Amino acid sequence: MREVEEAGKAVLRVVAAAIGLIGSVILLIVSIVISGKHALLSTTVPQSHGFIGFMAFVVGLVGALTTLFKPRAGALLMLVAAAGFIYVAGFGAILASPLLALAALIAYLDRPKTAAR
Repeated sequence: MREVEEAGKAVLRVVAAAIGLIGSVILLIVSIVISGKHALLSTTVPQSHGFIGFMAFVVGLVGALTTLFKPRAGALLMLVAAAGFIYVAGFGAILASPLLALAALIAYLDRPKTAAR
């Protein structure tokens, strides 16, 4: 019975990692599109938005990969990436942030249970 439970947890971790990877890639694409739009239109948006968007991608990617081994740490990293991307993209974050938040929720629910004291 315990082996079946462990296999189920492994599947959930892989699902959370896959959703997190998809969310991270979408995050990168949206960040590039937004930065390109601002560059073409010569708007006065701070150049740091492109850097922050890329860092949100890196944090989301690391969080998705970390989920396979440490689900709580991966969930936290993906939530940080989702929140950081809301700052960068505003309404454009509606594409990537929910995916990262869903992956973080799945990873958090899959965390190992600690023994009651």
